[in-house]
Amino acid sequence: MRRKIIAAFLVVLIPCLPVFAMDASIDSTKTDKQDKDESTSEKKTIDKKKSEGDKQSRTNSTGKDLTESKSLKDIETAMKSKSIDVNQSLEVIFIPLIADYEQAGIEPFASCKIAMRPKLPADFGLTAQISPNMIDSIKADWLNKAAASNSRLESGTEKGINEYKNCLAYYGLVVAQAYLNLADNLNFVGAQAIQEKGKDEGTRVTDLSFPDFNKLAEGAFAKAVVQVAAGKVSTDRAKTYKRVIADMPCYFNGAVEKINCGGSILTISAPPQLQYAGLHVFGQGFYGFQGTYKISSNYSYSDALEQLKSLSKYKKFVEDVSVYAEALRSKGMATEAVYVEKRAWESAKTGKVGISPAKFLPGSD
Repeated sequence: MRRKIIAAFLVVLIPCLPVFAMDASIDSTKTDKQDKDESTSEKKTIDKKKSEGDKQSRTNSTGKDLTESKSLKDIETAMKSKSIDVNQSLEVIFIPLIADYEQAGIEPFASCKIAMRPKLPADFGLTAQISPNMIDSIKADWLNKAAASNSRLESGTEKGINEYKNCLAYYGLVVAQAYLNLADNLNFVGAQAIQEKGKDEGTRVTDLSFPDFNKLAEGAFAKAVVQVAAGKVSTDRAKTYKRVIADMPCYFNGAVEKINCGGSILTISAPPQLQYAGLHVFGQGFYGFQGTYKISSNYSYSDALEQLKSLSKYKKFVEDVSVYAEALRSKGMATEAVYVEKRAWESAKTGKVGISPAKFLPGSD
């Protein structure tokens, strides 16, 4: 009887086993699928966030590049639009620089003092004034007659006139050499100097601002002072200078303020004039050189670079360039400093800001 009950139980149990196994298998498969789906979903979420992050990063980078590009264009536009119209004669360019040397006590400028205090006939005793509002009529009559008859000056007056003439001859030689140096400097930095004809005759300077032009002029003058002191001028000008400074008897030349010493004719006025054998040595010309420079831009390369400091990409580059350019100026290399600033600006416009400032100078490669 017991065997029949066990057998009956087995008969009932065996058909149920596959069902339990099937349910277990289904639950396991379902769990694996869910895990896989969740993993895939999570990966997609991560990938999407990464993609969105990369896209945002690219967008930010592109936006920054566009901002920097716009800033560069704005600065360049400002350079072109900030215009002036300045005509600079050689006197206007270089006489103030002579005054600086006079004031600084640099010889022979300090002794001559023509720029700061040009002499008048009264400084040589050629006046009839006794005191303010009082004239010596007898001396006034004598001076007029002596000038009209081209009389020779007294020895003491003649000595002072010759010294003054020699100062003017020296100044003229420095300005003439500075003019030549300035032409070289303009060519060095790549500025265009175009000769204009007609009513507005002069030299039009392009691709260079008025402040940068003045820096080149200062460098040209400083170099000329050294060259003249060392006797490094052209043979023709050196010969003319020696003839002018030779002590010669001096005579009135038709007027009290007009004196003739040898081949030199000196006009004692403010400003003074000196000619030798028809050549303008000082005043209207400088050993024959004369002219006017015309500059229209007032935005220097250093100004443009300074504006770039506000952009993080250029800040370090601009600071390095500024320090290097200032070091050049401290050595009397003003032209080289302007050239470096110009090259640095051109490099910045192309996005190349990893270059050492020293590499901008010719021959530095």
